[in-house]
Amino acid sequence: METATVRLSECGRNDTAPDLATRWTVVVTKPQREQWAAQSLRRLGYDIYLPTHAISREHPVRHTAHVPLFRGYLFLALDPGQGWVAARYCAGVHKLCMAGGHLGHPNYVRPGVLDALRAGDELRRSLPPADAAWPPGTPCRLANGSPLDGIDAVIHRVDGDSATVHVLMFGELREVTVEAASLAARRD
Repeated sequence: METATVRLSECGRNDTAPDLATRWTVVVTKPQREQWAAQSLRRLGYDIYLPTHAISREHPVRHTAHVPLFRGYLFLALDPGQGWVAARYCAGVHKLCMAGGHLGHPNYVRPGVLDALRAGDELRRSLPPADAAWPPGTPCRLANGSPLDGIDAVIHRVDGDSATVHVLMFGELREVTVEAASLAARRD
């Protein structure tokens, strides 16, 4: 059995961002409480980004539902000087991904990564055709013997036999390069 080649590049930590710009951090929600956490954070005045994708559900009748792209996670914008402690203890929130442990500060997403995710929002609002290739922004799952088998991902680009995807790993949004054959459609 062939093993996939995996190259990781960090997209999560950005301690060098200027203090004058809005920075985004990753929020870990309580299980299946992404929407609840998003609403609670908005009520407190925070800007959030909860990427979703369309799926087909059969019960009780066939319909399209929109579910979180990364189960158990959402992104929180922190403006310069805006406190984050209230967000940590907000309803539906389990924790914020922190740099430097519990006494540190939120771990910031590298600039441009959320722009790449947002670029695929429109594509993910509708169900992909059955014969669709892998356009950027398409939700997928790594499979077929990949070392990251079972992890949810989003296509960044596909170049021949390799694919670059975004995954949430260890609370950080990372770019991973895998064999294109290890991509599987998400049906959740």
